[in-house]
Amino acid sequence: MTSEPPPVDGLTLVVPARDEETRLPLTLAAAARELPTLARRAEILVVDDGSRDATARVASEFESPVPVRVVRLPENRGKGAAVHAGIEAATQPYVAFTDADCPYDLGALRPMLAALAERRADVAIGARDLVESGVSRGYGALRRFSGQALSLLTAAVLGLPFRDSQCGLKCFRAETARALFAVRTIDRFGFDFEILAAALDNGLVVERFPVELSHHDESRVDVLRDGGEMFRQLWQVRRRLRRGGYRLRDGGGSRGA
Repeated sequence: MTSEPPPVDGLTLVVPARDEETRLPLTLAAAARELPTLARRAEILVVDDGSRDATARVASEFESPVPVRVVRLPENRGKGAAVHAGIEAATQPYVAFTDADCPYDLGALRPMLAALAERRADVAIGARDLVESGVSRGYGALRRFSGQALSLLTAAVLGLPFRDSQCGLKCFRAETARALFAVRTIDRFGFDFEILAAALDNGLVVERFPVELSHHDESRVDVLRDGGEMFRQLWQVRRRLRRGGYRLRDGGGSRGA
């Protein structure tokens, strides 16, 4: 843990979770250790996305110096919908989200939050393809290839100026996050590139930061099934972009606001 002062006053960490009673305690413990170094006030908000196990109970009973709250969705809707629900329920001025298996070192949020607080960026995202990023566990060849293919498609179809839109560590000022997620149409994994496309379409500054990834071989993403769904969603977002469907009324709390 760093001895530097926290970069922001308040942070909500949103953790979307479905059937995560086994992996969630380690994630909550890691967040409880790291969040006090990132914000003077912090909370962990677990969104139970229609779990069939004891995910909600495990989260609500977890003993932590950082408050843990639980939002329950009555049925499984997808990661995008779960993150959106968490953002709407957040009480702090900055909001970040990470995956329930905590594959990223949460210390990466420090420079991300600093960039947001100093108004150098409107959206701060982790990027696994930066040279400073690292992978501390085996990353299968099929998953690596599929990720690279999706990155190329995302850049080609949506014109994003960077690859790796899908890194599961992102951070926003709360008002920006709420404005962007208000125009979201994708409930599942493709919400990441939809949110980024919406941000860039509104002139918001997206800054990328290195992350340390500890890959989990038991990832819930099915490369073939979810890859096909994301491909369809890419064209859905492209069509909506061309119609001006992502324009924000107030600019989304941009740096000049």
